Amino acid sequence: PRQSFLFDFGIEGGHFRNNQEKYGTTTSKVKTAYNTINIHNIGFQMPLAKGLGLGFSLSPYSNVGYSMYNDDLSSSIAGNVGRVRYQYYGDGNITDVKAGIGWAPFRKLSIGAALVYYWGNIKRSYNAMVSDVITGSGEYSSTVGTDTYDASKFNAQFGIMWSPLLDLKKERILTLGATYELGGPVNPDMKKYVYVDNILTSVVREETESSLPLRLPQQISGGIFYQTPSIRFGVDYVYQDWGGQNTDYMESAGPGVHVAYTDTHTIKAGFEIIPRRSDVGNYANRMSYRVGARYGDYYQTF
Repeated sequence: PRQSFLFDFGIEGGHFRNNQEKYGTTTSKVKTAYNTINIHNIGFQMPLAKGLGLGFSLSPYSNVGYSMYNDDLSSSIAGNVGRVRYQYYGDGNITDVKAGIGWAPFRKLSIGAALVYYWGNIKRSYNAMVSDVITGSGEYSSTVGTDTYDASKFNAQFGIMWSPLLDLKKERILTLGATYELGGPVNPDMKKYVYVDNILTSVVREETESSLPLRLPQQISGGIFYQTPSIRFGVDYVYQDWGGQNTDYMESAGPGVHVAYTDTHTIKAGFEIIPRRSDVGNYANRMSYRVGARYGDYYQTF
């Protein structure tokens, strides 16, 4: 309608815990906790003129949050240095802000374009700390390392939507849609430093600044959606060429563990039913009951 607008707001949180034995022993445990809370989305849409609309949204693109540690209980370390604990922390997120225009040149057809801006920072830290020291020679060091990534990137999206069945009186609508996203280089700025401290002196051992050659994928998606006054059903397919955009980019996650990127295929489906929307005497019949599922590839390989 010409004199109305849509506003949507959501918050999402998660807490995950993991506790496992290291190398199958009962004396060494590896623990990790992953906590996130974030604005899931803010969306706003409004009409500008007949057949022309404006949309704005803010949502998280990715997030990092973990804290884990591992104690080195080997006899050679415990007998010569003391108790050594390795700690790993990660925190931060990348957010995307989108502003788009939609235009319906014909009654059943609409096209759109959006400008997207990605920004944010992620911080990863690791510590090697010595406690219960049994040596006084100063031949050990406690080490703290920090990697900080700052991202800032513009991108563009394009879409088309066609409704071969558009019966507004009976509220029966069948819609087909497709979108394309350009992708391209992110090149986040990366700052790394290593701080070494022993009982005799403290020093910044290493400090570097560089840019990572990471690229966002091109994305192609298509979907179908059908609705009546009581049911709604939709299916989407999404393809992202993470591997094609990052063929030569590989990260190291520890000795012998390398992380590369691969293309992804994802299918998402959702179903909604409203038993009797006009039943004023029973609120449960007016409620929307929804179920959904998604299946797809992860964009990294280990």
